[in-house]
Amino acid sequence: MRTYIDVPGRQRDQIPASTFICSVLAAFGLVVIGLIFNPVWAKPRAFELWPLAVLLISSWASTALGALLWNTSVHHIGASTASLF
Repeated sequence: MRTYIDVPGRQRDQIPASTFICSVLAAFGLVVIGLIFNPVWAKPRAFELWPLAVLLISSWASTALGALLWNTSVHHIGASTASLF
């Protein structure tokens, strides 16, 4: 059974909406928290394209790989067994 997010006049699938929201908030949160709590990020070259791109792509890739492995393992061992973890 699929669930949908109600938008006036349309219905949106919940998974792409959740993925988009998490991606935007993760990118925003990394930059804001890095600025506030990590003075090392205040270096002149820290906000150039390559350092930020490597940070964001590596975080998104590791999250995607973790989700893929988790969902694959849930498929193999079953949801009831995976819920113990």
